[in-house]
Amino acid sequence: MSTQPIASSPSAPRVAGAVRHRRIRAAAAAAATITALIATGGYLATTTAGPDATRPTPTTGTEVNPSAQTLRDMLQNIASQYGSRPAAGALVNPSAETLRDMHQSVAGQYDSQAVANATLHPNAQVRRELHESIAGQYGPNH
Repeated sequence: MSTQPIASSPSAPRVAGAVRHRRIRAAAAAAATITALIATGGYLATTTAGPDATRPTPTTGTEVNPSAQTLRDMLQNIASQYGSRPAAGALVNPSAETLRDMHQSVAGQYDSQAVANATLHPNAQVRRELHESIAGQYGPNH
């Protein structure tokens, strides 16, 4: 038996590597294009349908120049609503009409069905709690 040396055949050029690199470049380009399209679509959606998409148009010819009396009234109103708290133990005595108005206001806000022209007779503790609550919220002048 004789042995013949096996010679290796000359290698073919590595075309498979070039094809592989071309596919990777094509995939990267496709990914970059898709990313750009998504970003552009998101930007357009945000600017078109976002809360600040429509800019308010400035109004013309609607100047407001309140008088000095109006400004004083507004200042007093704000000060009475948000002014300082009364001192502890301050005496508050709203009239029966004021108590009735406040009751109707609270009942109206919280859907309580108050009977029209109903007469209320709160006891001393209820009046005291109501006075303290009102004075604490709105100051002693209310």
